[in-house]
Amino acid sequence: MEDQSNSCCGCGHPFQISSKTYRRTSIQSRIKRRTFSPYEVLSQDGIQITPAKPNEDRRYLCEGCVARVRQIKDSKDRMDEAKAAIRNQETYLGEKLQQSGTPGTSLTDSDISGPQPKIRPPRRCRRAAYRRRPLLGARGLRRTLKNAWNGKTKGTITGFIKSVVRKEALSLVKSIKEKDVDESFSWREFVEEVEGKCPLLTATLEGAISKVAKGIDEGKRPLHLGPILAEVLFRRNPRRCKRFQLLNGLILYTSGCRRSVLTRFNRVGLCSSRKSVVSFANKFVEKYRNQLDVWKHSLEEESTARNSARSLLPSFKGTTNEAEPLDLSVRTTHAEDVMTDATDIQGTTDEAGPLDLSLRNMNAEDVMDNTDTRGTLDEPGALDLSLQSLRSEDIDADTTQQDNQGTLDEPGALDLSLQSLRSEDIDADTTQQDNQGTLDESGALDLSLQSLRSEDIDADTTQQDNQVHHFTMCFDNINLTTTAHGQTRRKQNEVYNMIHTFATKDRVPLNQTPAQGTVAVTRIPANNYLPTTVDDEQYRDEIAILVRRILVTWLPFFKILHGEVQWHIPNTFQQESSMKSEMVPLGVVDFDENRVGEMIQYLESLRQYIPCTDKGEPVTTVLFGDGLSCERVNDAQNARISATDEWDQLRSVEVGVADWHKRVILLQDTFNEILKPESSGSAGTLSFLKNILKQRNVKPTAVKKCFSHAFPFVAFAASIYVVLFAMQRLNMTTMDDVPPEIASGGLEAKRVLLNELSTEVTNFMWVSPQELVSKVEELDSTPEGREDVSTDNGNGKYKYCRCKTDKQSVMVECSNRRCKRGEWFHLECVNLTEATVPRGNRRWFCGGECERQTTVRKKVNSKSAKNTEDHVRQYSRSLLFQALGAMARRDAIRENDGDRIIRHWKYDLIQFALKGHYKYFIHAHKLLTMINGAAPPRIRHQLKWSRTVNTTGKPGRNVEMDLQMEHFNRVFKESIKTSLGKYTQDTINRCGKLVGLGQQLGASYDDDVCEAAPSVSGAQRRGVDRTEDMEHAIEELIGMDLFADIPGRKHTGLDGYMFTPYGVKPEILHRKIQERKRVLADVGNILSY
Repeated sequence: MEDQSNSCCGCGHPFQISSKTYRRTSIQSRIKRRTFSPYEVLSQDGIQITPAKPNEDRRYLCEGCVARVRQIKDSKDRMDEAKAAIRNQETYLGEKLQQSGTPGTSLTDSDISGPQPKIRPPRRCRRAAYRRRPLLGARGLRRTLKNAWNGKTKGTITGFIKSVVRKEALSLVKSIKEKDVDESFSWREFVEEVEGKCPLLTATLEGAISKVAKGIDEGKRPLHLGPILAEVLFRRNPRRCKRFQLLNGLILYTSGCRRSVLTRFNRVGLCSSRKSVVSFANKFVEKYRNQLDVWKHSLEEESTARNSARSLLPSFKGTTNEAEPLDLSVRTTHAEDVMTDATDIQGTTDEAGPLDLSLRNMNAEDVMDNTDTRGTLDEPGALDLSLQSLRSEDIDADTTQQDNQGTLDEPGALDLSLQSLRSEDIDADTTQQDNQGTLDESGALDLSLQSLRSEDIDADTTQQDNQVHHFTMCFDNINLTTTAHGQTRRKQNEVYNMIHTFATKDRVPLNQTPAQGTVAVTRIPANNYLPTTVDDEQYRDEIAILVRRILVTWLPFFKILHGEVQWHIPNTFQQESSMKSEMVPLGVVDFDENRVGEMIQYLESLRQYIPCTDKGEPVTTVLFGDGLSCERVNDAQNARISATDEWDQLRSVEVGVADWHKRVILLQDTFNEILKPESSGSAGTLSFLKNILKQRNVKPTAVKKCFSHAFPFVAFAASIYVVLFAMQRLNMTTMDDVPPEIASGGLEAKRVLLNELSTEVTNFMWVSPQELVSKVEELDSTPEGREDVSTDNGNGKYKYCRCKTDKQSVMVECSNRRCKRGEWFHLECVNLTEATVPRGNRRWFCGGECERQTTVRKKVNSKSAKNTEDHVRQYSRSLLFQALGAMARRDAIRENDGDRIIRHWKYDLIQFALKGHYKYFIHAHKLLTMINGAAPPRIRHQLKWSRTVNTTGKPGRNVEMDLQMEHFNRVFKESIKTSLGKYTQDTINRCGKLVGLGQQLGASYDDDVCEAAPSVSGAQRRGVDRTEDMEHAIEELIGMDLFADIPGRKHTGLDGYMFTPYGVKPEILHRKIQERKRVLADVGNILSY
């Protein structure tokens, strides 16, 4: 017999392999999803099949034959059901069927053949066919429950489910541990925990909110189920399960929702009660306030450890009874190498003996009176200190002072040779024991430290020194006004003046900067306050980079170079500046900064945040603010200048002027100078662009109120001018044109052309202040200029003002440069106040004679300049210079580039002197004074690199400290509206302390609760598309040759306009600088550390 295992024993078709198996069924095996086999079905019809033996080939059926066997079984079952139905009837056929055989046999078989013998299959097949099956499978159980879900059993099943869910929820509530709101939270972990203890509850809720039978998508499941489960558990036990509701309540509370809103939401279980929210908010604030205490204590520990290390440094003291020479020689010391302030070179001998102090090859400006080299000779001995090629950054002042002391009890010599020594080479703790030496007998001690490297130093100590992070503070005033409804003599409008403060941790660490080392204010040359040639080159590079960014953005054929343009100008601490700032709100206090007494109380209240040394002395902390706030701090410190304690003198803070208000003032000056309403009809002016671009939100007379609209408008105007300059240079008519220079040149030709255009635009608008700087240097080089500017007219009398008296008060300059009555006048002598002093381009004359002289001279000059100057070109240069300068200052702030920020302050110092901003001239002068060495290195470091905060933790997203304070003030005013004018001290404190935390809570809510889900609207914030405005502006101005030199042209409303950014007199600028240096030295506004 041929093999039957490869073909069907029913139809004879061969089997086909599918998925590595045959689709066949053995004739003795149970059919899939049925309880019978083909052998049993065929045997009931009388077909005798001999079972295959173990060693024989088995017989198989294909899928088609198996389906036919199922049909045979189904038809037999239906026939048996029909016979059973007839047999139960008292009819003729029913009686016949009752008399016939078993119900399973057919009528013909029963009548004709009689009962057939039952064929028993083999034991093995019988065991497989009659294996015991479960009573109900999954499908059967589901069908049973569905059939049981009727009116009688529905209540029973529902009650059972309720009891199970209630027990699950009770066990879960007992096991929940209360956590703080600010701890890490995840809906996934919460849902998994609930599902493990409440499976029926979780499944029921999931079935209720899912739209498909398979359930909720795995990625969305935690976010969809979590809030619902939190609401259910909150209803079960509001005290233990309130985390989600507390978060919702804090978000609503910090957003300024009223009491009634919180009450309504609490009644429906969406948030906690207002009392619970306020109580938790106070605890939440105190917890974040503790972070400032941690910073404070860490600084105190660091200061104590540093002082302890200094106290353990060696002390070499020479004692001689006989006359022995003491030679202190300092060779080849450079001006920039030694920065000293208040130390001297002293020698003391108890008996007769010469003291030789020789400073070889040293200029007057090389030593700034700080290095204190002392020698005491009680007994015979010699001390020789040779400092060769010494640099200021090489030796810490305190360590050097103590290391250079020696002790000689008997005659001997001590030789310390410090050659090519560097600060990173010596660790204070390591060298303190190596540098100790005591000579009890005659002899010599030689300590030679040559080419010492930083890797030889103790790594732990170095790492600890490199991780010193201080903190700074920022403050501003807040003005609130309540309007009285139904005014009476007693009930009037009230004005509240308060002070808002926050602290932020320095992101840029202090890398082993010495704690001392300052320069006397009077020893700082005047040219250190002004830009150098190096500053000019770096400033020009900034402008060129900005021009390249504009060209790559707006000209299509340059877009391929988008990745090659510097979008982030690198700086020393670029990585640290990209870190998110840690800010701690210190709240709002009810002090009026306009009153000196209350300002003193405010500064005393900051004492709780200022760290102190182990001796109880304050560790000076930088306090940033706008110009007016800084002036108030200076007034308060001057009022306490006679106190004996540093705490009482309010010297625990060093005020530093911030940058945003300065940018506002400079932009206001730009609008006052070049945005004239009467020039709106002249194409190419800033007023013309404002009209055609419909910039109605830009208010030229109130830049501070519309700064978010004014600055983008000026930056866009600069972009229009740069693109227009490039198009006219390349003879283009539309922005889509491709110039022939790069049509076939390739990528390299585009690079060359881009660099050429950026250089040409920079050269067109650039004006160097070096002519002014050189004249100031000449004045400063004279003996009178180095000390103080002469204020007499040669006969010993004061040459300024009508009173001819040198008084320390604010003065105003006559606009007549040839004034013979005094040039500068005290405000009180000419009946002026600081509020009525002319600002900007407004002129002031001391009398009618000066005004007539200026008017006649102006007419003569305008007549001669009418045919020699192109005032349109002068205006274009001015617009580009001021607009690109404003963009450069903003870019430096966004990158937190301290070097660039301080460089811009040098240029701004000249602008403040030119425009009459005397107060900001004072602040700029003081800032540059401290940066140039009058303040300790740590203060200088913070004033340069801690001027901004980063709220996002992304590169190029830094903002000014005072601008961040403006945001906090706005949020505070919105949140305090819920008090409905009842500004109690508790309400002010709570709202003030929650200002900064509201933003942190919102970010935490988005990350943890919303799991970084997209916004409800699905829209993302994008930059404004100004393509249409650019094309329209280019179309209006392409025919105007704004950059060529065509004598005689002028803009309407800007007759005789000349671009003179550095038009201040050198004598006046030098005198102002020297006067402020004298004031700082006399009054002591620069702290003595």
